[in-house]
Amino acid sequence: MLNTFLLRNVEIFDGTGNAPFRGDIVMKNDRIISISPPASVMDFPIAGGVIDGARYSVAPGFIDVHGHSELDILDIPSGDNKIAQGFTSEIAGNCGFTEFMEKGMSFRDFEVETEQKKIALNIAVMTGHNSLRTIVMGNENRAPSNAELNEMERILRLTLQQGAAGFSAGLWYVPGIYAETEELCRLASVLKGSGKPFSIHLRSEGDTLLESIEEACKIAKCGDNILQISHFKTWYPRNWHKLRKAVKLIRRNMQNGLSIALDRYPYLYSGTGLRMALPPQFSQMPKEILHEKLKNDETFRQEVIRITEQAGPSDCPWEQIMLLDSPQEAHKNFFGKNFVEIGKSMQCSPAEACIKLLAEEENPLGAFGLMSEDNLNEILQLPFVMPGTDAGIQDFSKQNGHPRKFGTAARFFQLAVKNGIPPQEVIRRMTSYPAAVFHLKNKGLIRENYDADLVLFDREQLSAPEDYAHPAQPAKGIIAVWVNGVLSYTENGGITGNRGGKFLKAQ
Repeated sequence: MLNTFLLRNVEIFDGTGNAPFRGDIVMKNDRIISISPPASVMDFPIAGGVIDGARYSVAPGFIDVHGHSELDILDIPSGDNKIAQGFTSEIAGNCGFTEFMEKGMSFRDFEVETEQKKIALNIAVMTGHNSLRTIVMGNENRAPSNAELNEMERILRLTLQQGAAGFSAGLWYVPGIYAETEELCRLASVLKGSGKPFSIHLRSEGDTLLESIEEACKIAKCGDNILQISHFKTWYPRNWHKLRKAVKLIRRNMQNGLSIALDRYPYLYSGTGLRMALPPQFSQMPKEILHEKLKNDETFRQEVIRITEQAGPSDCPWEQIMLLDSPQEAHKNFFGKNFVEIGKSMQCSPAEACIKLLAEEENPLGAFGLMSEDNLNEILQLPFVMPGTDAGIQDFSKQNGHPRKFGTAARFFQLAVKNGIPPQEVIRRMTSYPAAVFHLKNKGLIRENYDADLVLFDREQLSAPEDYAHPAQPAKGIIAVWVNGVLSYTENGGITGNRGGKFLKAQ
């Protein structure tokens, strides 16, 4: 395997936000060993490792700050959909979930497992509040005892020492939804002095958006004064007008000394468990309990159908709720279709169709069309917004899931530039900025002795579709991707099978 490469006469976006320049870049083993004027490296030892970059641009490997691959990386270590769009590193453990912890693995166990699997993608992981709660007290809807809170603190402190990239919460999900602010403040205090962020899926991204941002800021101030807000959005048309008030609130807290970063996927449909289409008394039930009751209790199932049909779906019309994924073979014909269409196919109401699928499968993935294109464009113009897929790893053989799994990086760049952001500034937000927020050493910049995480791309062609029926499409314009000096993807050959990824300990 070649471990020395020369990119000759390539346009270099170095990740700083400065204007691009042309030059030659030499990679050897896992490092960038030289950056020099164009065509200045003439005597190169390996002819096959020379790439003419005259038509292309190169940037530090993109960083997905909102991933969910902490189990997927062990099942699909080749990291196909992330690598193919130029992501070389991912921050996992978002929305309060560090699923390997719930399976009894420590961060050290995970590190060993990733080494044994020879992963292709660099991965850092946060410690999730939902997982801490589940490990210590299950899914119970109550405040923790002092002993339980002490145990959650102990585990959180240990994981941070073992390299966890921060502390995450998902207050929209069970069991995080049961937690009071004071519980989160107590746990966040473990972050003090660590330089690591508190990351949050807000308690509400809609009706109580502003109050939820205030809560997040309060919790972060109890930590190390660093806040990362996940997939920042205004949910439901009735709340779209709140965006400017929300941004003003964020800026005011930043002016008062709180460090705040946001992430966003560049799509108008969200993707989450289909059960969230149901009225709150059902959507807030643990998914396994809801599934079991819908499957085995006909009286309960009919009651859920009746209430859902009366109340309507959770503030999103059925024609704007789609099925994206389910392991059930019988469900695959419905992928990419909305529930009006699915109901017609099943000869029942949209509500009954939704509930039938939830009875047949514990956690199908739905897409909810609740976001504003104008708001997305405004959000992408904020200098403290980074890209996040809100997705795990998937290979291209399965035509299911949300298109953000495959196209977030390309669309983030494409739409931000379309909105007037200089390309070098967009690259900064995709590289050095997230590397700084999450303390990823030697990542995010093209500099000598930095890790050779690089993406070679055609910036005029960089794009990805928003196709929910056929989501598994490689982004256009990605020419080649290196992870720690290992050529992991090429435009013509796809995933190479060569893997250079590492478990990243936040420092």
